[in-house]
Amino acid sequence: MKMHPLGYFIHVRAPLASLLASLLIIAGVCAFHVVAESKPSPKKPNSTPLPHWTRLIMAVDPGSQGDAWTKSSFNHAKWKTMKIPGHFDTAQLPNFDGVVWFRKTIKLSPEQAKSKAILHLGQIDDMDVTWVNGTRVGGYENPGHHYTVRNYPVPAGLLKTGKNTIAVRVMDHGAPGGIAGNPEQLFLELGKETVPLANLWHYAPGANLNALNKQAEVHIFLRPLTRPAKPVPAFAKGFKITDDQTIILLGGANAAESSRYGWIETLISAKHPKHQLSFRNMAWPADTVYQQQRPRNFFGTSKPSYGETDHRPTIAADTIFLWFGKMESLETGSEKNPASFRTSYEAILNQLDDYTGRVVLLTPAPFEDPLGIGLDPKELNINLAEYVATIRELADDRGLPVVNLFTELKGKPVTSDGQMLSTEGHRLAAEVIARQLGFSSQLSTGNETLRDAFITKNALWRQYWLPTNWAFLYGNRQTQPSSRSHIRGKPRWFPEDVNKSLSDLEQMEKKIWKELPKKETD
Repeated sequence: MKMHPLGYFIHVRAPLASLLASLLIIAGVCAFHVVAESKPSPKKPNSTPLPHWTRLIMAVDPGSQGDAWTKSSFNHAKWKTMKIPGHFDTAQLPNFDGVVWFRKTIKLSPEQAKSKAILHLGQIDDMDVTWVNGTRVGGYENPGHHYTVRNYPVPAGLLKTGKNTIAVRVMDHGAPGGIAGNPEQLFLELGKETVPLANLWHYAPGANLNALNKQAEVHIFLRPLTRPAKPVPAFAKGFKITDDQTIILLGGANAAESSRYGWIETLISAKHPKHQLSFRNMAWPADTVYQQQRPRNFFGTSKPSYGETDHRPTIAADTIFLWFGKMESLETGSEKNPASFRTSYEAILNQLDDYTGRVVLLTPAPFEDPLGIGLDPKELNINLAEYVATIRELADDRGLPVVNLFTELKGKPVTSDGQMLSTEGHRLAAEVIARQLGFSSQLSTGNETLRDAFITKNALWRQYWLPTNWAFLYGNRQTQPSSRSHIRGKPRWFPEDVNKSLSDLEQMEKKIWKELPKKETD
């Protein structure tokens, strides 16, 4: 792949991206529909949306994490065995519904490995995906194919002399399930020769139906995150980065705006130049701990009646920064107070427990009245202090790192309107974050080039994460000509353009990692 210098992205891609965004805004900004819903999504960008069950499986099934149980290198020797064909929930796994993995290793001679091959598995109840030596050869991923006989051609060159591994991921969403055809239907066809497969296979249960259904109900706040088989363990002794990882920022308006400046990413990356750190700002301007709204079908898992499911891939979170509290302190009413704030904030932390234990809490910055419009910063900050205290208490209770922006920034001009951080405010906030997490808060001259790169990278991320004209992308106006080719109806150019932003972002991120000075800042 051709790699451009950082300057190419900073000076060429960014203006082009801004122009495209402006054109899209003019074309139809009124088409944005917002509702509060729930559900997550899958793996790599795909021009065809992944089926409902597949998206859930890829989010919570242990064998599907990194395609772990599909690989020929995976050792299944400790798995139990089952006679195939047969229904697993009437034999070794009574009353089990969900994912069950089957694996079998066969030995082939040099002549057999060179033969034209077709894998015959008979009928599978209900759905399956099948791999040979770690490469997918076929699958039926939607319900309704439990009577369909599986015959999967094996690509030339995939089989090898000696051991070859077949892996089948069976998904049963009710009633008996399994590789359940007739014995004579199970064999590997090798030219004029056959290798029988109706015998013992190794098997292991994956995600059960309850786990899959629970994933389908995941709060909209967490839909974009990949739920791991096991949560990422908490920090051992305070904030520390010891490996490559993805850092997610969640929060409201100030959190969302921080990506326009790139200071947080710059300071953290400069301290950890030997690690490949991916920053993804998933904050949303109107989010509070009480409510997070997203466009219709945002990272949805069920196919809507009006078109495709949003099939952008979910992202695995290693470390999460959580930045709430300021807007919540302005809410009035008997149900909105520090006590209800604590309950809602704690509910978010409880949800994050299933994803990662590495969570950093940020307190809000103080209020002020830079425009002289009659705000009462003293009174506002007395109230805000109670919310800050709540955040710090939650951090202490859970042993989480906390950054106190409220105390450190008090008395300094850091906002543009009393609430939103100014450019200088974002710089100072980033310095406080760096200092309180235990590393340098000083931006060197050389780091400005790095920050420019992050700003451009973040612009690409915003185009991907919060694209203009959502209704035409994955909302209820997908059928409109402006969303697809007016001649054939396909391809839908809008999703391809959005996915291109992610591709450009990832390419630039690799460039940033490559050009980072390998000596960390003090």
